[in-house]
Amino acid sequence: MPRIQFLSFDGCPLTGVAQDVLERALCSCGLNKDQYEFVDILDPSTPETLANWGSPTILIDGHDVSGHAQADGVGCRVYDTADQVPTVEMVATAIKKRLTS
Repeated sequence: MPRIQFLSFDGCPLTGVAQDVLERALCSCGLNKDQYEFVDILDPSTPETLANWGSPTILIDGHDVSGHAQADGVGCRVYDTADQVPTVEMVATAIKKRLTS
């Protein structure tokens, strides 16, 4: 089972849409929609390696679902998609890749 992390912070306007995408992708891969860890990137106890990603970010075994490298600071993250978050297909593909490796 890959480690799936959803990185965001309270008040991020794209959190709800991105969480819905992640949960739909998990279901499309035959996984439970709650099989991910929510990481608050503003929590002081969050490791710097996670806290420096923008919000929202979805990591599968430490790899960003869109293939981007880590940003160098906290901020809002907007994707070049219609909903401004990763697509269900993008997330499902990343999950399936890790399930088969």
